[in-house]
Amino acid sequence: MKNLLNIFLLIILSSLFSCENEKINKSTKSGLNLFGSVKTVSQNIVNYYHYSPSPSIENYSTFIRFNSLGMKIEETIYDIHKKKETTFFYRYDERNNLIEWIEYETDGSVKKTKRINYNSNNKIENSKLYDSKDNPYIKSEYNYSIFNDNLEIIQRYMDGTIFNKILKKYDENDNVIELTKWDKNSDVVGIISNEYDINDNIITKKIFTKKDLLEKIVRFEYNSNNDRIKKSYYNPNGEITINIQYEYTYLDSYKTWEENNWETKVVRTNGKIHNKYFRKLIFN
Repeated sequence: MKNLLNIFLLIILSSLFSCENEKINKSTKSGLNLFGSVKTVSQNIVNYYHYSPSPSIENYSTFIRFNSLGMKIEETIYDIHKKKETTFFYRYDERNNLIEWIEYETDGSVKKTKRINYNSNNKIENSKLYDSKDNPYIKSEYNYSIFNDNLEIIQRYMDGTIFNKILKKYDENDNVIELTKWDKNSDVVGIISNEYDINDNIITKKIFTKKDLLEKIVRFEYNSNNDRIKKSYYNPNGEITINIQYEYTYLDSYKTWEENNWETKVVRTNGKIHNKYFRKLIFN
């Protein structure tokens, strides 16, 4: 269970970095593909492990709260016994920019904090990660091109040592079409290129190694609600290696926008059930 929760926390933290969107600067409900005036989301996730030495089933749950503008203000993760594992709180400024998130331990003490600063153009200028004693230990700097179609992110330890650098290129809809990552030695460790449909859903992701060689291709398909229904991995020869399918049931609601919200989701990997999601939505 701890391994599962650690993996989930990595996903949460990755989303925290991505929600520090230099174009949008918000942590909104759009990342969950929610429709209507959603106030809270309670979600139970069941994971099936078919390939481990001893196949098993594990589950956990999450609770998310939004403000009246649809921005996430609280997220809590619980284990199978409904015991609180960790909680995140999000804070915004008067321009609705995400300026701080705090992660709390189960006893209510602070585990980690991130604070974000903006420039006069309302774009992220820098951010810092703080430990449980409020000491900064990582700083991220954001550098924009003159047309705002490129963004360079440099991450440093507090002594100034660079350990990570990322360059993002955007299209006219603010979608990331290319991402390049360098390590502390300024060596390229990976390149990702993305293609999108007319609804700004990613449909093709190409992943290259540091030698600029194609490693894999990932293709996506969506339904009319823009919910993902298929994710397929291909090797450089175009042969499919992993096939993931998503099945949904939707809310039975008299309000058409609420009907677009899914209530259950089943994820199958190569034909076998991998995850089941059950969620309950409360509307304002």
